[in-house]
Amino acid sequence: MKMWSLALGGVVFLILGLGLLFPKELLTPLRFLGAAIGQIDIPTLRLWQSLGGFVRTLVGGSSGTDVSLVQRSFATDPSIYPQGIVSGYWGSFTQSAFLRFQNEYQLAQTGIFDAATREILNRLFYQQLCPVADTSSPDLSLIHVTRKNGLPQSYIPTGLVDISALVRTSGIICVQQSTADALVNLFRAARTDGISLRVCSGYRGPNIQNYVLNQWLAIKGTLAFNEVAQPYHSEHQIGTAIDLTGSSVEYSCSTDNFASTLESVWLTQNAWRYGFNLSYPATFQSGSANEYIYEPWHWRYFGIPLATELYTKNISYNELSEAPQQPVSTSTIIRY
Repeated sequence: MKMWSLALGGVVFLILGLGLLFPKELLTPLRFLGAAIGQIDIPTLRLWQSLGGFVRTLVGGSSGTDVSLVQRSFATDPSIYPQGIVSGYWGSFTQSAFLRFQNEYQLAQTGIFDAATREILNRLFYQQLCPVADTSSPDLSLIHVTRKNGLPQSYIPTGLVDISALVRTSGIICVQQSTADALVNLFRAARTDGISLRVCSGYRGPNIQNYVLNQWLAIKGTLAFNEVAQPYHSEHQIGTAIDLTGSSVEYSCSTDNFASTLESVWLTQNAWRYGFNLSYPATFQSGSANEYIYEPWHWRYFGIPLATELYTKNISYNELSEAPQQPVSTSTIIRY
């Protein structure tokens, strides 16, 4: 499904270094996170995601988008940052807030946004972007997600992992582990054939999905419902769906021009070999199984056997009548 992409210079550089910045321990929740910092708003979370997280060492006098993000996160707790000023400049108020933050999280009060402090704040953002599922969470990787058939409102897929150190991405993107493994193989095969791909969207929780939908409603009105799913009715919430782009469209995400590119042709011919199926083919028809417009960028992982069956039958998973159903109550769009 469509996503809201930001064209930010230097993103590729940040992503390439992400594996060094975010060790595996990032996936281990810190139980005290959130004790001082509250819920991060969706625009702030999305911007942090697109930047590849906090990567710079910041000190008094620093300025930039990352400083603004730090200030926004501190402002969620007046006891840490009572002034709540978001200026993008690291002045005396921000410095005082930063020392309180380091004290709250039992860090050395250096007054410097160093590696140890970045790790804490990155984890806080990461766990809101890619939450950890309860151990009792069901496996809904094969659920048939439509306008009428959605996901339980408490659903979080298990085993979400950040793939930005594994394949080329547009920032920090999470998917289920099996999907991540398959993407590594897919990207390796694509590179061998001279095809340059990038993942520009993966798991999206219902709050982010709601935010994306509202953006497109503001642009296209009710026509947006033909392109963007409501919360709990998006395949992106399953953790096995991804949006892909390529060098032919300068890595723009969710662009109609992608359909005619070498990357799209290669995916059509080869993605099934690695377990992926195109969710919304060019057979869109209102009220049919393919109820969203043609999205050549939106692929979902099913495993090689099922993907091979779908490819052989020349159908999408939505057209497979045997797909499991999990009816839930209709979701509500929250207007921002």
